Amino acid sequence: MDGNQRHWLGLDLRVILQHAGGRDYAGRFIEEASKKHRLKTLPTVGVELAHALIHGPTADSRRIAANALGSLKSWKIDLLEIKPEDRAITQAFAHLLIDRGLLSENQCSEGEILAEASILGIQTLASDDLSLVNIPREKLNAAFSDRDLHPVQVISICQYLQDRNITWQN
Repeated sequence: MDGNQRHWLGLDLRVILQHAGGRDYAGRFIEEASKKHRLKTLPTVGVELAHALIHGPTADSRRIAANALGSLKSWKIDLLEIKPEDRAITQAFAHLLIDRGLLSENQCSEGEILAEASILGIQTLASDDLSLVNIPREKLNAAFSDRDLHPVQVISICQYLQDRNITWQN
């Protein structure tokens, strides 16, 4: 990992959707985190945003997805890519987390996002998804180790703001 990657902060899908939907806490988080980190999002997030743009269940959800995709650059969030051959690694890692009961069966993409972060050298993933935030760190680190991936720490965006005494509107 080069020196620049140490300052990368990964963002999961919910952070981006909450910001695109006008949630103040997500905007405050992105504003604050961008002062110290280069904000990145992961390939699976891009795929899920594109899927929501086309197949979102409501006009509002499609509008939010369109806003998110169209605003990543202005928000200074880079959408990263992985090599096609790494896709098998991300899928296997997601299934490992599901098999160990760390994620539910409908959360395969969350597991893939964690693996993508590891493969791309992102040490910290910011999330608004409690199912990710609440995975016991030692169990998550063991799963990374079992797949020869470096660990990724998942942080709560609300906790990040609270730790810095930053308030927001709901």
